[in-house]
Amino acid sequence: MTPPALAAVALAGCVSLPDHPPPCVAQRLDELYVDGTHADYEPWLSPDHLELVFRRDVMGPIVMTTQRASVEQAFAAPTAINGVTAPLDPFVTDDDLELWTVDGMQRLWTATRRARDQPFGNAQQVAGFTSLQGASLTADGLTIVFAQGQRLYKTTRATTSAAFDATMQQEIAFGIASTGLEVHPSISSDGTTLVFQRNDSNGASVGLFEASGPDLAIVKSLEGDLGGVGHDDGPQLGRDGRTIAFSSSRATLGGGQLFVYCE
Repeated sequence: MTPPALAAVALAGCVSLPDHPPPCVAQRLDELYVDGTHADYEPWLSPDHLELVFRRDVMGPIVMTTQRASVEQAFAAPTAINGVTAPLDPFVTDDDLELWTVDGMQRLWTATRRARDQPFGNAQQVAGFTSLQGASLTADGLTIVFAQGQRLYKTTRATTSAAFDATMQQEIAFGIASTGLEVHPSISSDGTTLVFQRNDSNGASVGLFEASGPDLAIVKSLEGDLGGVGHDDGPQLGRDGRTIAFSSSRATLGGGQLFVYCE
C-alpha cells in the first residue's frame, strides 16, 4: 500500500495549497500524512521537505524515518531507527548526519550516518544530561537548549569534539513571561529564535510559543497563526527559521497527527 502524500488542509486564515508544496514560500498550514493508522508525534522535517523523522507509538515509542525523491511524490514507507528506547523529540543536525533524541529514561542520545541515503548507526548516550524533556542544537553544534523540570536551559562547548558540561547550564527565563512550564524546545540554526511547548499546571499543553530578540526575551503565542484549535505539541523549528513541524490532536480525537507551518 502506497503511503498517502503530503496533503493540504483548509483552516481559517490559510491560503489554498497544492498537494505537494515547495519548501516554505508562502504562509500556510499543511497536514503531513504518513500513515493514518498510527499515532505519530514530534516531527522533524528537512528544509527541502524530502525527509521526515518522528516518534511513533507502536507497542511503545520508536523513532521513524521516511524520505521521498521530490515534493511531488509520496513519502516512502517509514522505517524504524533502532537503538533508543521510548524516544522523545528526535531531530537531525544541519549537516544531515547526526540524529539526536531523548529516551524514555530522559537521557540524551545521538546516532550518526555517512549520508542521507545511509541508515543511522546505533545510538550512543551523551553523558551529563538527565531528566530531560526535549533538546535542540544550534547549527554550529556549540549550543544545546534543553528542557528539565519543565524549565528551559542552555549550555555551550568550545568545539564539536568537546563534551557539553551540563553543570554550566543557564536558565532561559523569558523574564516575566515565564511560567516555568516549558518543554520541547527547538532552537533556530543561528540561535536567535526558539519555539517551545508551554504546559498548564496539570502538564497538558496550552499551545506553542516563540521566543526571539535579545536573550530570547520577546515571547508570543503561535496559536493564532496555527489556527488555535486542538492540542499542539512537540515543535521543531526548521533551519530556515520559518518552518515549524509539530504534532496535534486537532484532526482526530486520538491525536498523533503531524503538521507543518510556514511563516
